[in-house]
Amino acid sequence: MSDANCHKLTKCAIKKCVLGNDFTRAINTLKQDDMFEAVIEEMDLSCIMGKCNKECKDCEQCNYAWDQILKLANGKDTEGKCPKLERCSVECIKQGLDKAFDCVRQRCNIHCFDGDCPSCSTMARRLFLQICRENDLPKKPNVNFDGSCALMFDTLSRNYVARKARNA
Repeated sequence: MSDANCHKLTKCAIKKCVLGNDFTRAINTLKQDDMFEAVIEEMDLSCIMGKCNKECKDCEQCNYAWDQILKLANGKDTEGKCPKLERCSVECIKQGLDKAFDCVRQRCNIHCFDGDCPSCSTMARRLFLQICRENDLPKKPNVNFDGSCALMFDTLSRNYVARKARNA
């Protein structure tokens, strides 16, 4: 599994799972923090794993996430590399599989960015950076960020964690 495989996953995920009306509205109208939150919440892991299955299995971080989700859904022990994210996800699964992915996006996403789960953060960062570069997000008038896409991700992900923690 190589970076090239994860790049293929990134391209597939953006094309098949991220681009849409909500995404377009988010990057063109929302301010920095709201835009970041909307974009990362458009990153639908169930869509990525379904529509980009081969690419996911060939990318180490996505393959790990897929394996952990299967274990969690089947009540099996995980490797415990993302303890807070996994505990939160189990609570979402208990509410029913039909609601689990939405619940995880709304309640557990914070743990992708708070240092709990480096593999999740790496995947989200890869997707965000590609979206950012393709759309020149820092220069958009509604975003107006003075810095690179990488700095923007780091800054806005910290803001996202702080915001979610305040609203918890």
